[in-house]
Amino acid sequence: MRTVILINFIYPQILEKYKEVEDKQLLWELIKMEIRCRTIAYSKNKRQELKKREINLQQSLQELDHKLCNSGNLEQKLLNNFEKQPKAYQIFFQFRKT
Repeated sequence: MRTVILINFIYPQILEKYKEVEDKQLLWELIKMEIRCRTIAYSKNKRQELKKREINLQQSLQELDHKLCNSGNLEQKLLNNFEKQPKAYQIFFQFRKT
């Protein structure tokens, strides 16, 4: 869905950029090329953002695990945070599939 919004946004810009091109076939190829370039860049950025979020989730889980293993007393707050992590992973991976 976001890709459609992106294309709807950039299409007028592409037409403006190539308004002097009279050959319809050439114009169509230029439009496809521009859309492909921008959607690839969009997908790459989205993948990088997801990777950063995944790394952050893993780091927070490791930090909680370290605190729990090295803590002499088990605080309820730490246990609650540790229990919430699998839910955060589930939400993350459901979002990642879309």
